[in-house]
Amino acid sequence: MRDASWEAVRQQLIRLLRAHAVSYGPSLVGPGVVTDVLIDSSRVTLHGDGLALIEALLVPLLKNDHVEAVGGPAMGAIPLVTMLARQQWPAFYIRTWRARAWAALANQRQPPAFRHGGRVGRRSRRHGDLSVALL
Repeated sequence: MRDASWEAVRQQLIRLLRAHAVSYGPSLVGPGVVTDVLIDSSRVTLHGDGLALIEALLVPLLKNDHVEAVGGPAMGAIPLVTMLARQQWPAFYIRTWRARAWAALANQRQPPAFRHGGRVGRRSRRHGDLSVALL
């Protein structure tokens, strides 16, 4: 994607986020926690136009970085990981009990072993070294 067209898509996504994902005014975000501005990106990642724009921006970046697999926490990454799986990347979701591993990977520390003996990250017994994008 050319720089000008990439920037145009990015601006469209920003407009969509501002229109659908940002709420002003008191919002309850947790027990006893109130915020004046709430950004709920799922209102865009679960919107057909939003997902198409994200795909148009994310796929070239991941291909340019030679990413071989994609994944993320099941709570928020399912639409994005599913969309990227359509592009033929191996994909995975990390359930809540695996959140520690995701946090460790985000901080580039060694992830803990899972119950089934597998690991998520740069090393996979089946595939060797993988370049993984965590969403």
